[in-house]
This record gives sequence, structure tokens and C-alpha cells, in this order.
Amino acid sequence: MNTTPYILAQSIDVKIEPAPKKFMQAAKKHHATIEKSWEQACQKNPSIFNGVIFSLLDYQLEKNKLSIRTFQTNYKNYIAQKLGTPLDIKPLSVNGVVVYHDSGAWMIFIGKRSNSVYAKPNLFEMIPAGTIDERAVRNGQLDYNITVLDELIEETSISHQDIMHHQGFCLVWDPNDDVFDIGVEITLKHMPENIHSPSKEYSSIISKPLIETLALFENDPHTVKSSKYLLQAWCQKHGFDKE
Repeated sequence: MNTTPYILAQSIDVKIEPAPKKFMQAAKKHHATIEKSWEQACQKNPSIFNGVIFSLLDYQLEKNKLSIRTFQTNYKNYIAQKLGTPLDIKPLSVNGVVVYHDSGAWMIFIGKRSNSVYAKPNLFEMIPAGTIDERAVRNGQLDYNITVLDELIEETSISHQDIMHHQGFCLVWDPNDDVFDIGVEITLKHMPENIHSPSKEYSSIISKPLIETLALFENDPHTVKSSKYLLQAWCQKHGFDKE
């Protein structure tokens, strides 16, 4: 991704392609190892499940329109890859930037992941966040807005009625896990009262002024790296990186 781990865009579309022959051959070759890795992961955390995920093939930015190509695979294969099986999966997820603007101040909403989740326990991250699955499939395309809004409802006490507008604006790359996130700005109509997480994924959800949120992701080691890049992309979109 050139010199920065994100790309800004005014519009984003995602197309589903057939799985590459190279991937299919690798998955077949390493089938036994994949099954063993999944068994180990389930023993470590019995709550995980083998759902559909989509892996990034490539992307192209033209006239501020970002076109992404993906193929379908599953979480079991990705877990095996994380444990050392070479499958070249690059999961595509969504990550929101939930904001409320009032009296010149921007409030940013973040979540602290619980200690019971399989990935990145006890770390702060931008919310909502989640892997794009089959619920987002529409006529050979992925409607990532379905995923990000579903995740918002599931992970927070924020409802559709609280949202003013939402828009995809960037693609973020996490070099540590080789995961790609579509960043979606979600602007709220008002400041929610008693915000909390009804799911077990987060132990808490809080809001902070923009400057404090920037400091948190810049200085606190207990944060998700890609959330830092996502916030940087959002700041650049609004011109705050020049202030």
C-alpha cells in the first residue's frame, strides 16, 4: 500500500470471484494439517465456529473509486494459516468509525475486547469490527454495509434510529496479520445514553474526544494496530492531519 497502510476512496465496491486454483491446491494438499489446527483452536476456545470469510485477491483505485476483488473461504482455513499453513488468505473485514459531532467537538466510540475472545483479547479497538460473511452477498457482490450495521447493532446499544449516515471511505491493511479492513464512517444523530455492549465480545464501550482517542492509539500498547491506521485515515479524510 505504498507508504501508508491505508487507501482513501469516495466509493468502494467488492466483487466475489472464484477461488484461485493455487489456493484450492494448497487447501487440498494441507487438508490434514488444517483439520488438526482447527481441533487445537477449538480446544483452546470452544466458542469459535467455522464460518464463511472472504479473502482479498486484489484492488484497484481509479478516480477515487476503489474496486476490490475477493474469493470465498472459511475461518478454519484462516486459523490453519495463522498456525503456519501456507494458504495466502488475506481476510477482508469491516471496521467502523462511530462519531458524534457537537459544539465543535468530535466524540469517537471505542471498545475494549473481552478476555474471552479468541483474537486480540483485552485490547482497545475502533467499533464496530467484524469479518464479512455470507450475509453480505448480493448478486456476486459484497455489501459490506450490511455487515458493519449488523455488527453495530450486535456489539453496541446503538440502533439504526441513532444513525445519521454511514459511508465506506478507506481500505486499511494490518501488516501484522495481513488482514484488510474496509473503513466505514458512521455518524450519529445524537449522543447515546448509557452506551454498553450487549455481546460478550467487548467488556466495555466508551466515547472519548478525538484528541484523547488519537493519544490512546498512538501511545497505549493495549490497542489494535489497524484501529490506529483507521483513525489516521479518518483524520486525513476530514483534513485533521494538517492541523
